[in-house]
Amino acid sequence: MQTGTHSLLFQFLTTVFFWGGMIVLVIGAAMTVAPKLVIRLGEVLNRWVSTDEAFHSLDAPRSSERWFYRHHRVCGGLLILGAAYVLYTFAFAFDPAKLSRRIVLFHSQSATEWLLNSLSFINIAFSVLAMAIGSVTFLRPSLLKGLEQRANRWYGVDDSLKRLDVQLKAPDAWFRKRPRLLGLLIVAGSLYIVLSLGLFI
Repeated sequence: MQTGTHSLLFQFLTTVFFWGGMIVLVIGAAMTVAPKLVIRLGEVLNRWVSTDEAFHSLDAPRSSERWFYRHHRVCGGLLILGAAYVLYTFAFAFDPAKLSRRIVLFHSQSATEWLLNSLSFINIAFSVLAMAIGSVTFLRPSLLKGLEQRANRWYGVDDSLKRLDVQLKAPDAWFRKRPRLLGLLIVAGSLYIVLSLGLFI
Protein backbone atom coordinates (compact mmCIF):
# COMPACT_ATOMS: atom_id res chain seq x y z
CA MET A 1 0.00 0.00 0.00
CA GLN A 2 2.76 2.43 0.96
CA THR A 3 4.80 1.58 -2.16
CA GLY A 4 1.74 2.17 -4.36
CA THR A 5 1.08 5.55 -2.71
CA HIS A 6 4.69 6.61 -3.23
CA SER A 7 4.51 5.50 -6.87
CA LEU A 8 1.35 7.53 -7.50
CA LEU A 9 2.84 10.59 -5.78
CA PHE A 10 6.04 10.27 -7.83
CA GLN A 11 4.05 9.96 -11.06
CA PHE A 12 1.89 12.97 -10.16
CA LEU A 13 4.88 15.20 -9.32
CA THR A 14 6.73 14.04 -12.42
CA THR A 15 3.76 14.94 -14.64
CA VAL A 16 3.31 18.35 -12.96
CA PHE A 17 6.97 19.30 -13.32
CA PHE A 18 7.10 17.95 -16.90
CA TRP A 19 4.21 20.12 -18.09
CA GLY A 20 5.50 23.03 -16.03
CA GLY A 21 8.80 22.67 -17.85
CA MET A 22 6.95 22.62 -21.18
CA ILE A 23 5.20 25.90 -20.34
CA VAL A 24 8.47 27.52 -19.25
CA LEU A 25 10.11 26.21 -22.44
CA VAL A 26 7.49 27.98 -24.55
CA ILE A 27 8.00 31.21 -22.57
CA GLY A 28 11.77 30.98 -22.97
CA ALA A 29 11.43 30.37 -26.71
CA ALA A 30 9.14 33.40 -27.00
CA MET A 31 11.69 35.51 -25.11
CA THR A 32 14.36 34.39 -27.58
CA VAL A 33 12.33 34.80 -30.78
CA ALA A 34 10.11 37.81 -29.93
CA PRO A 35 11.55 39.59 -26.87
CA LYS A 36 9.70 42.88 -27.53
CA LEU A 37 6.33 41.09 -27.46
CA VAL A 38 7.20 39.41 -24.16
CA ILE A 39 8.37 42.74 -22.70
CA ARG A 40 5.10 44.46 -23.70
CA LEU A 41 3.08 41.58 -22.27
CA GLY A 42 5.11 41.75 -19.06
CA GLU A 43 4.40 45.49 -18.75
CA VAL A 44 0.67 44.79 -19.07
CA LEU A 45 0.70 42.02 -16.46
CA ASN A 46 3.22 43.64 -14.13
CA ARG A 47 1.21 45.31 -11.36
CA TRP A 48 2.55 46.43 -7.99
CA VAL A 49 0.40 45.28 -5.05
CA SER A 50 1.42 47.01 -1.84
CA THR A 51 0.72 45.28 1.48
CA ASP A 52 1.40 48.40 3.55
CA GLU A 53 -2.25 49.20 4.32
CA ALA A 54 -3.14 45.58 5.15
CA PHE A 55 -0.20 45.14 7.53
CA HIS A 56 -0.75 48.59 9.04
CA SER A 57 -4.22 47.56 10.24
CA LEU A 58 -2.80 44.33 11.69
CA ASP A 59 0.23 46.00 13.30
CA ALA A 60 -1.74 47.68 16.08
CA PRO A 61 -2.06 46.82 19.78
CA ARG A 62 -5.34 45.29 20.91
CA SER A 63 -6.07 45.22 24.60
CA SER A 64 -7.67 42.13 26.17
CA GLU A 65 -6.86 42.87 29.81
CA ARG A 66 -10.34 44.14 30.65
CA TRP A 67 -11.97 40.95 29.33
CA PHE A 68 -9.37 38.83 31.11
CA TYR A 69 -9.94 40.43 34.51
CA ARG A 70 -13.71 40.39 34.07
CA HIS A 71 -13.66 36.62 33.40
CA HIS A 72 -10.67 35.72 35.53
CA ARG A 73 -12.38 32.69 37.08
CA VAL A 74 -13.12 31.18 33.66
CA CYS A 75 -9.58 31.85 32.43
CA GLY A 76 -8.00 30.58 35.63
CA GLY A 77 -10.20 27.49 35.72
CA LEU A 78 -9.42 26.56 32.11
CA LEU A 79 -5.70 27.07 32.73
CA ILE A 80 -5.84 24.84 35.83
CA LEU A 81 -7.73 22.11 33.98
CA GLY A 82 -5.34 22.17 31.02
CA ALA A 83 -2.28 22.13 33.25
CA ALA A 84 -3.74 19.32 35.38
CA TYR A 85 -4.32 17.23 32.25
CA VAL A 86 -0.73 17.75 31.06
CA LEU A 87 0.59 17.01 34.55
CA TYR A 88 -1.39 13.78 34.81
CA THR A 89 -0.38 12.68 31.30
CA PHE A 90 3.37 13.12 31.78
CA ALA A 91 3.51 12.15 35.45
CA PHE A 92 1.38 8.98 35.35
CA ALA A 93 0.37 7.95 31.81
CA PHE A 94 3.62 8.65 29.94
CA ASP A 95 6.17 5.80 29.98
CA PRO A 96 9.51 6.89 28.43
CA ALA A 97 11.08 3.43 28.77
CA LYS A 98 8.23 1.74 26.92
CA LEU A 99 8.06 4.38 24.22
CA SER A 100 11.85 4.31 23.69
CA ARG A 101 11.56 0.64 22.71
CA ARG A 102 9.04 1.50 19.99
CA ILE A 103 10.65 4.72 18.71
CA VAL A 104 14.46 4.80 18.56
CA LEU A 105 16.14 8.12 17.78
CA PHE A 106 19.78 8.53 16.74
CA HIS A 107 20.05 4.71 16.64
CA SER A 108 20.29 4.67 20.42
CA GLN A 109 17.57 3.50 22.82
CA SER A 110 19.31 5.03 25.84
CA ALA A 111 19.56 8.43 24.14
CA THR A 112 15.90 8.20 23.15
CA GLU A 113 14.86 7.35 26.71
CA TRP A 114 16.93 10.26 28.05
CA LEU A 115 15.27 12.68 25.60
CA LEU A 116 11.80 11.40 26.51
CA ASN A 117 12.56 11.70 30.23
CA SER A 118 13.76 15.27 29.66
CA LEU A 119 10.58 16.02 27.71
CA SER A 120 8.49 14.57 30.53
CA PHE A 121 10.33 16.60 33.18
CA ILE A 122 9.96 19.86 31.22
CA ASN A 123 6.24 19.33 30.69
CA ILE A 124 5.69 18.47 34.36
CA ALA A 125 7.60 21.58 35.48
CA PHE A 126 5.68 23.87 33.12
CA SER A 127 2.34 22.31 34.04
CA VAL A 128 3.03 22.92 37.75
CA LEU A 129 3.94 26.54 36.94
CA ALA A 130 0.80 26.89 34.81
CA MET A 131 -1.35 25.48 37.65
CA ALA A 132 0.16 28.05 40.02
CA ILE A 133 -0.56 30.90 37.62
CA GLY A 134 -4.06 29.54 37.01
CA SER A 135 -4.73 29.38 40.75
CA VAL A 136 -3.61 32.99 41.21
CA THR A 137 -5.71 34.03 38.21
CA PHE A 138 -8.74 32.24 39.64
CA LEU A 139 -8.39 33.61 43.20
CA ARG A 140 -6.56 36.95 43.05
CA PRO A 141 -5.71 38.12 39.51
CA SER A 142 -4.60 41.50 40.85
CA LEU A 143 -1.37 39.82 42.04
CA LEU A 144 -0.39 39.38 38.38
CA LYS A 145 -0.72 43.08 37.46
CA GLY A 146 2.88 43.91 38.36
CA LEU A 147 4.19 41.02 36.28
CA GLU A 148 1.84 41.93 33.48
CA GLN A 149 3.00 45.56 33.38
CA ARG A 150 6.64 44.49 33.14
CA ALA A 151 6.03 41.81 30.51
CA ASN A 152 3.33 43.53 28.44
CA ARG A 153 5.31 45.37 25.76
CA TRP A 154 4.26 46.21 22.22
CA TYR A 155 6.83 45.66 19.49
CA GLY A 156 5.68 47.11 16.17
CA VAL A 157 7.05 45.70 12.92
CA ASP A 158 5.58 48.37 10.66
CA ASP A 159 8.94 50.10 10.00
CA SER A 160 10.65 46.78 9.27
CA LEU A 161 7.94 45.74 6.81
CA LYS A 162 8.11 49.08 5.01
CA ARG A 163 11.74 48.39 4.12
CA LEU A 164 10.62 45.12 2.49
CA ASP A 165 7.53 46.60 0.79
CA VAL A 166 9.44 48.18 -2.10
CA GLN A 167 9.67 47.47 -5.80
CA LEU A 168 12.80 45.75 -7.08
CA LYS A 169 13.29 47.10 -10.59
CA ALA A 170 16.80 45.73 -11.15
CA PRO A 171 15.61 42.32 -12.56
CA ASP A 172 13.27 44.08 -15.01
CA ALA A 173 16.05 46.39 -16.17
CA TRP A 174 18.45 43.47 -16.61
CA PHE A 175 15.83 41.53 -18.59
CA ARG A 176 15.18 44.47 -20.95
CA LYS A 177 18.91 44.68 -21.71
CA ARG A 178 19.45 40.93 -22.28
CA PRO A 179 16.08 39.30 -23.12
CA ARG A 180 17.50 36.79 -25.62
CA LEU A 181 20.28 35.67 -23.26
CA LEU A 182 17.78 35.09 -20.46
CA GLY A 183 15.45 33.32 -22.91
CA LEU A 184 18.26 30.96 -24.00
CA LEU A 185 19.09 30.14 -20.38
CA ILE A 186 15.43 29.42 -19.65
CA VAL A 187 15.14 27.25 -22.76
CA ALA A 188 18.24 25.28 -21.82
CA GLY A 189 17.07 24.71 -18.23
CA SER A 190 13.50 23.82 -19.12
CA LEU A 191 14.64 21.56 -21.97
CA TYR A 192 16.85 19.65 -19.56
CA ILE A 193 13.92 19.21 -17.14
CA VAL A 194 11.52 18.10 -19.89
CA LEU A 195 13.95 15.57 -21.37
CA SER A 196 14.90 14.20 -17.95
CA LEU A 197 11.34 13.82 -16.72
CA GLY A 198 10.06 12.58 -20.10
CA LEU A 199 11.81 9.29 -19.41
CA PHE A 200 9.47 8.63 -16.47
CA ILE A 201 6.18 9.44 -18.21
